[in-house]
Amino acid sequence: MNMNNSPPRNIKSLTSLRFVFMLMIFLCHLEFLSNLTDSYMQYFHNGYIAVPFFFMMSGFGLTFSFSYRKKIAMDGRWNPVKGYMYGFKKLKKLYTAYLISMAMVVPLLLFELIDDGRTWTYSIGSLSIKYLFSMTMLQSILGIKKYSHMFNGVGWFLSTLLILYVFYPLLEILNAKFFLTHDKKRSFFALIVLFACRIPMFYFFEFLMQKFPFFTDLTYGFPGFRITEFAIGILICNIFLNSTKMGEKNKKLGSLMESVAFVLVFAWWLLRNSMNMDFLPIVTKIEMDVFVAMFTLYVFCFQGGVFSRVLSIDGFVLLGKSTMFIYLFHYPVRLIVDEVTRNCCESISVAVAINIFVIVVMTGVFTVVGMKIKEK
Repeated sequence: MNMNNSPPRNIKSLTSLRFVFMLMIFLCHLEFLSNLTDSYMQYFHNGYIAVPFFFMMSGFGLTFSFSYRKKIAMDGRWNPVKGYMYGFKKLKKLYTAYLISMAMVVPLLLFELIDDGRTWTYSIGSLSIKYLFSMTMLQSILGIKKYSHMFNGVGWFLSTLLILYVFYPLLEILNAKFFLTHDKKRSFFALIVLFACRIPMFYFFEFLMQKFPFFTDLTYGFPGFRITEFAIGILICNIFLNSTKMGEKNKKLGSLMESVAFVLVFAWWLLRNSMNMDFLPIVTKIEMDVFVAMFTLYVFCFQGGVFSRVLSIDGFVLLGKSTMFIYLFHYPVRLIVDEVTRNCCESISVAVAINIFVIVVMTGVFTVVGMKIKEK
């Protein structure tokens, strides 16, 4: 690792970028906007770029932290229990918000079961068992969407992230031995290989889902597929730590690269859903999502351009730090509000206006509360 050009202790531009990508997910979940215009589904219902970015950020962040630590992530020999405790500890500050966000949806699910003819005893018992299972944050390991997306539909991300954290101490040892302390070309080569390997992995998981129809989430929420993005983040951090700073050598180059990244992100975000499946297969779209995310992560980790300076403003950084709370709470709030307005508002435009206002305000309130709880 090149210690002559030591990186900063924190990378504010990447923290702020989390909020930018979160906005894509937020907008993607406002499906009621499709009642106003067809353009929503074609251009704005697309959070697929953001998901790999967040997994890469997680791998990047852990490796970046490791570069300053005096010891490895886990003392002694790894085992699944110790791995789980390590992962749970990493997400501990989000756990209360995670539980609350799931509990918010329980009344909706309860009345859905009652409306379907289920008894109160069955409904309460079924939801209780599912809630207890979700409390472990292990539901995404099943590769079955009805379990990985239980209660709060976005909770699968934390479940998958926890499982990736379980195995991070092993990845850290392998990375330190074979990549981090070696020339960055080795990490770059591994990144290319890993990126290419995602294609056969995708088709393999697709085959499994066709062969065993009960598997419904192997190419989206399943940790066995998302670990590739997590590992890509680790490798990008290796390259960054073994590189001189782009921005210090040439700020114009830094600004140019950041401009290209922003244009690429927003152009792909707007155009992705417009691409005909016959013209551009889904696996190509998924790989493009990953490419755009990893290019953006790599460019902005150097903090070398004008966009990074803007993103380093304290207000943006604070929004970046609040991202996971916005992520956890916006979805259940949307479910509840949309259910109310669909049954109470005859005017579509009025319902949409109420939805947007309440979702933004209530998500903000829950986010502030979540941040306060995290600080304690």
